[in-house]
Amino acid sequence: MTGLDQEMMQKNLSCRTLRDAQKNMFTFSAIMVVVNFMILFLGATLYIYVNKRESQFLVAPMIFFR
Repeated sequence: MTGLDQEMMQKNLSCRTLRDAQKNMFTFSAIMVVVNFMILFLGATLYIYVNKRESQFLVAPMIFFR
């Protein structure tokens, strides 16, 4: 997320007032929290899915370990 830091700083420096810059920071932070929770939810859902169907996913790799 290093590219986002520069983009966020450029946006804040181009805002006309301090209030606009603060609003921009709050909005961007809220969006990033939502995106992070969505990614976390997707990862947890995939983890649960794979654990429920573990026998299907472990058949092919077990061939190589014999």
